[in-house]
Amino acid sequence: MKRFVITTIALLIVSAAAFCVISLPRDRGTERAEAGTLDLTGANFEDLIHPLDGEWDFYYGQLCAPEDFAVGAPAQPIGKSYVSVPGSWTDAGYPARGTGTYRLILETERESTLMLHMPEVTAACVVYIDGKKVHEAGRLGATDGYLPAARNEFISVTPKNGRTEIIVQAANRPGADVSGLYYSICVGRASVLLGDAMLRRVLLAAVFGMMLMMALYHFALFLWGRREKIYLWYILYVVVTVLRLSMESNALVQLFAPDGMTERLFGVFMSCFAAQALCLILFTFEVFGIPYWPRGSLAHTANTLCGGIMIADVQRRLRRILFNRIFYALCAGVMAVNIALYPIFPNFIPMPLVYTSMLPAIFVTVAVARRLKNAGEYRGLYFIALLLFFLWGVGAKVFGDNVFFVPGVLSNLFMTLTQAILLSRRYAEARAKEQSLAVENALLEQTAKTRADMVDILSHEVRTPLTVMSVYAQMAAEQIRDGRLDERTLADLVTVSDEAKRLSELTTDMLQLSRLTGCGADRAPVPVDVRALIDQIARLFEPLAKRAGRTISVHAQAHAPSVPGDAGALTRLFWNLLDNALTHGRGDIEIKVETVPNMLRVTVRDGGVIPPDLLLRVFGRGVFGAEGDTGLGLSICREIAARHGGE
Repeated sequence: MKRFVITTIALLIVSAAAFCVISLPRDRGTERAEAGTLDLTGANFEDLIHPLDGEWDFYYGQLCAPEDFAVGAPAQPIGKSYVSVPGSWTDAGYPARGTGTYRLILETERESTLMLHMPEVTAACVVYIDGKKVHEAGRLGATDGYLPAARNEFISVTPKNGRTEIIVQAANRPGADVSGLYYSICVGRASVLLGDAMLRRVLLAAVFGMMLMMALYHFALFLWGRREKIYLWYILYVVVTVLRLSMESNALVQLFAPDGMTERLFGVFMSCFAAQALCLILFTFEVFGIPYWPRGSLAHTANTLCGGIMIADVQRRLRRILFNRIFYALCAGVMAVNIALYPIFPNFIPMPLVYTSMLPAIFVTVAVARRLKNAGEYRGLYFIALLLFFLWGVGAKVFGDNVFFVPGVLSNLFMTLTQAILLSRRYAEARAKEQSLAVENALLEQTAKTRADMVDILSHEVRTPLTVMSVYAQMAAEQIRDGRLDERTLADLVTVSDEAKRLSELTTDMLQLSRLTGCGADRAPVPVDVRALIDQIARLFEPLAKRAGRTISVHAQAHAPSVPGDAGALTRLFWNLLDNALTHGRGDIEIKVETVPNMLRVTVRDGGVIPPDLLLRVFGRGVFGAEGDTGLGLSICREIAARHGGE
């Protein structure tokens, strides 16, 4: 919970900081025009930018040129009035669709050279300063000849005798919800005005670059293995968001595009709203596991009648499925109309229609609110981003659309950062799961290999003791059959019993060992009398050697030292050496025990010959000298010797 709170606060701080440095107006004068005149004599132009806000002369219904004012106010059907700038002339009660002329007298210090920033005028305009045309966006004229466009421009202004006349002719597009001078015209020193305008746009471009880099990073993840649709929806959302915000009022396109926001670009801009909402819906579906199409089949629902469901329940289910599918279809239709038709017919589709594409996204947000109980912290953070996206969008549109510079920076940056964190969390969980599965697979493979090796080792270790037990049991059986029950018979039976006990212990040890070699490395070392151990093993193998017409002899130094180690493991070592000599060797077998510096050397020698191709790898695992052999005996010997500090 602590990390969730810290993450949320950090994202809010980053998004709010970006909004403040990019969007908030600063260093502005407070003077306002009254009755069509703005007095800026004595105003501070060294540090401040002055918006030409206040009461402008307004003439609705006709386009008045400078010469119309040369002989006084022009005659017109409605007459002269004042409208508040910035703002839509619809706020003064005039129809949205139509034409109008704005006029302002600006009074400043004599011969002071200033710069004017002309913002977007809804939706086409011509600007005159002191009778000279200085700016044009789109094409004015009768309604039939009207062509909308929006363009920003910096215009140099030199007042004559401290007085400047500014005339703006404007015409509104069909279906628009705002009109005229909806944004402030600003005036100031060139260095101050340009510095502020360019700084905002550079910072905005930096935010766009960061968002696109995040999209590129996740695109690389998508290509290199994360083939999940949620990555595509995120990438598309970021691209559409950057495209939309770059064409937001007075952002980048209006200033840097040669013709500003043309009619076609305006259609693309409006379709971006619907595309952004669609990407948001699809991303939300993936986050909360909502199906793209309502589940359930009408035929299946009808068939449930046969299962004993009441008719009322079936009717209710049918209504729900039908309602959901009709609702989904309507939402998809609204999205399709906004995305496809706005770029084709930008001047004929009412602007408010675009806001209908946000309704499905709002409904989805309400729907996921029910799933938050067990959704987890990061899905909760995403839900906060959804709420901020819609609440800030509505609030900024109503209260600050013509005050802030690209107000959507805050909510959209917070949304993209939240989505990136959600994807990073999702990626980390997937990687952890993959690593866990990899570890589990490795353990399974190791277990399988361990089992196979243990089977091989057990088969090798068990075979010879069973042979010894069989020989001694046969010898005892012959003695009993011949009626010769003596000490030798009892010794043979004791040998069979001892070997059975040792074989049982060996099997138990092998099943409990964590290591493949099963050499008892976990046991505490004890002194082992190697001479006595070898004598015992040699006696056990004597009957086997006698049957093969061979002998076993032991030669050891007197008072041979004991060796610290595991008696059971050392027994297996010498047992395997003797078994190898009997199985693969020839002639008599000689065992020699001698002391060398810091070591005890045990030599098992016979008259056999090891092929040259096996000589260098005879102690390797899987190297066998006879068909049916496991090839593990000598490798086990080497491992046991190594664990006892030998070779």
